[in-house]
Amino acid sequence: LTANQMFYTSTIYREFFLVTSQFKESVLNLSKWIGYIPEKAIFHVKCLYCQNISEFADVNEAQKDNKCSHCGKALYKQCNKCKKIILSSLDKCPECGFVFASTAMYAKFFAAAEQALRRSDFDEARKNLFQAQSADPSEKVRTSELEARINAAVKMYEKPVNDLRKLIADKKFQQASKVLADTIGRFPNLNLAAYDSQIKAVINKMQSAFTNAKSLPCSKQADACLEILHECIDFKPAIDFLRANPPEPCKFLSVGLDTKSGNANLSWSRSAEQGVTYCLVRKQGKEIPTNEMDGEILLNGSPETSYRDKELQPGRSYSYAVFTIRYHVLSSAIGKTIVLLADVTEFHCEQLGTNIRLTWNNPMNCTGVTIQRTAEGTKTTLTNRANSSYEDKNVKFGVAYTYKLSANYSGLSPSNGVELVITPMIKIDSFSINAAQVIGNKYKVNWDIERDDIDLRVLVDEKQVIELKSDTSCCEVLLPPDGYHTIAVSAYSGGKWLRSLNTVQVNTYSPCEIDKASSQLQEKPILGLRSPAHRIELHIKIHDPIPNNVIGFYYAVRTKLSANEAAPWADKQEIGIASDIHKVGLPAYKINNIIICSERARNENSYYVSLFTIYNFNGNEVVTNAAKCRFDRPLIADLFWKVSKEFFDGYKLTIEISANRPFDRVPELVLCACSDGQHLLSPSDPKGQKLQTFPETKNSTFNTTFKGTYNLGDIAGAWRLNGLKLFLFEATAVPNEIYTLRWIKGFSGKVKV
Repeated sequence: LTANQMFYTSTIYREFFLVTSQFKESVLNLSKWIGYIPEKAIFHVKCLYCQNISEFADVNEAQKDNKCSHCGKALYKQCNKCKKIILSSLDKCPECGFVFASTAMYAKFFAAAEQALRRSDFDEARKNLFQAQSADPSEKVRTSELEARINAAVKMYEKPVNDLRKLIADKKFQQASKVLADTIGRFPNLNLAAYDSQIKAVINKMQSAFTNAKSLPCSKQADACLEILHECIDFKPAIDFLRANPPEPCKFLSVGLDTKSGNANLSWSRSAEQGVTYCLVRKQGKEIPTNEMDGEILLNGSPETSYRDKELQPGRSYSYAVFTIRYHVLSSAIGKTIVLLADVTEFHCEQLGTNIRLTWNNPMNCTGVTIQRTAEGTKTTLTNRANSSYEDKNVKFGVAYTYKLSANYSGLSPSNGVELVITPMIKIDSFSINAAQVIGNKYKVNWDIERDDIDLRVLVDEKQVIELKSDTSCCEVLLPPDGYHTIAVSAYSGGKWLRSLNTVQVNTYSPCEIDKASSQLQEKPILGLRSPAHRIELHIKIHDPIPNNVIGFYYAVRTKLSANEAAPWADKQEIGIASDIHKVGLPAYKINNIIICSERARNENSYYVSLFTIYNFNGNEVVTNAAKCRFDRPLIADLFWKVSKEFFDGYKLTIEISANRPFDRVPELVLCACSDGQHLLSPSDPKGQKLQTFPETKNSTFNTTFKGTYNLGDIAGAWRLNGLKLFLFEATAVPNEIYTLRWIKGFSGKVKV
């Protein structure tokens, strides 16, 4: 509906509402008079947004609730002018006639969309239709109707309009003019006035520019035609002029030959005319190409003024022509002819003892190579027919030889030639070195060079320390202490210094020593086992101070398997391979200032500790040789004894020894006696009496136990031992051996007679 129609409709609705209200009141009064109460009245309101009907008792209830029972949106709104409450679906207030903004905007954009459709501007029509739809979404009927009209028009006129637009975008205005006339004839209702105006304006402008240029010189007139074609690429008068007037040719062409690479470097002058590119043509022979089809095209339509030709064959003639091109029209040619006399490539000299071997690559079409040699002021031609290689024999050491190689071609002069100078020198192929410690930091360096009179340089950490001849076959070098050094040797061979195949790394860092006096070897029994067992705990202390760049240690604790075996020290080569070599960092060591090694004891007599010191050298670990220390395991033995009276053999001393490790001797023992009420502390105790001394004996079986019996002889009669108390002592204590003397079970220190 229009705005006026909406206004009249609202007015009718208001009057109808008043009449209906009066009728409702009359019906209620009548019902009360006759005693009849009708059913509850129902008031319906349609939602603007979801189009559903909400039910209320009356208009007052609907305005008070003001909420759609389906979508929850407002059913009423307030007029901005008179502040009356009206339905949300109304665009104009029925009380004061105020038109809401959405209605005005809708009318504006809808009218603009219709105008754009009438002039066939479909994009503008769709744009305005979208704006109208956004301004008032409730106008779905009118919006859909206009959208359908736009889509129908687009479908009908889309192809001819798009064809016309493309021609204009491609600057083909003369062709667009023809298509426009044809389109108007086919679709008289299609408004193409804007396109017609644009096309005619451009064509008229180009025609005027072309007419004004006729009075200019030919080159300037050509420039004007190019500018015209830049704006209208199918302007026929300009095209015809350019086709009838070719551009000026280049002023010069130069060709330079690179005989080493076999390339031709061409360059030509740049044209002063606008819109000009270049065409380069090459053909074999001495005749200059006359057009772009007369030979092989190397460049075509290029703005460049130089070219490198890498596809030439030596000994052949080539002719080049350069053409300037303007609007597909070529100028006359400017040309040159060349002949490439290429030199040999990959020319090398190599000394083989007293011979010089020359090698090279022949250029294509070469018939042979002439070799000239100059030495000690004399020039000699060695050959004219060499091919790829040549060997000059019996040359002199220390003399400079200059060799010149020139390539020959059939019917042509030789090439300019290439030269190389070589001075033969005494030469060796390769050699190796080794080094061994003499004493301290002094090392002897040897080399396996058989030839004498070779100059040598001995390098320590890439610094020369000695220069001598190879005749001596060895030399001594003194290396700085506390470092990690690389020894190398260079020999002067064939005019250059040749390094030895290998280098020798020497570590002069001193290993940290083990402080044996502060180290401890502790042995403790393992409780809870059926058979006696012990655990060894070795506390290894390192001598202070520890150097600043020490970062840790490797250590190994080993024992011998047999008495005849050599000392089992660990070797530096075993690090990372042997599983019993362990690593400890300096921070971990400094926690207790000891290295603790704990393991179960077996039958070992001694423990051999190898300690390697790790230094930090330029971020790398350098490991010294081992510091070695032997720790002897203490002998801890229980010696059980008793004295008994045998029926026929007299008195006997029986001993039983049980030790923590195998032992190979029984210590010297002293048997003493004293009165029953006294106690002896040593063999020399004045309260006692020495009865007998039993000398030290060897335990040949080397076991952990021993049992022996000693005959006391006639020194002990029954009358002498009766009532005495016996004591057995170790005559002399031996370091690292501890014997605890105990009675055998059942013996109490007295002999039962």
